[in-house]
Amino acid sequence: MGLNTGQDKVKGSPKVNFSRPSELQQRKNVVHVSRPNEVENARGYLPIIDMEMDIMEAIKENSVVIIRGETR
Repeated sequence: MGLNTGQDKVKGSPKVNFSRPSELQQRKNVVHVSRPNEVENARGYLPIIDMEMDIMEAIKENSVVIIRGETR
């Protein structure tokens, strides 16, 4: 199973080479979020907050991420 490097079935539409990571995947994304103080303080008590960076990396590296855990 290889990638077809010719034209797509839509006339004049070039094939995209998915074997190379795109420029967007190589960039580091930083998102600044403004939250009210009470929300920011409440986040600190959530058990999942310790896994925030791991979750963000998993989302970046995978097309599907399933997060499962208990609710209060």
